[in-house]
Amino acid sequence: MAGLQLTGTDLHHWIALRRVLDGEVIRDDGCWRDHGHSVPSYVTDALDELLMGKLVTLAALGPIADCMVLAVLTKVGMALR
Repeated sequence: MAGLQLTGTDLHHWIALRRVLDGEVIRDDGCWRDHGHSVPSYVTDALDELLMGKLVTLAALGPIADCMVLAVLTKVGMALR
């Protein structure tokens, strides 16, 4: 994305991608959390759109955390970082 000017919605998607890349974004019972804290609505919207666009996918954390899943970048999402 070098050389691109990010504004508005593009910026929100970039912020969401960076948070997922950092590795602490989870979806807990339908709510997005980053490092255990709720994310702002503009990041939530961007994460939902990235998930629908298959740039982000969800990976189960294990049998103990039934409703918690980790957000990870797909190959397409990694290409945009």
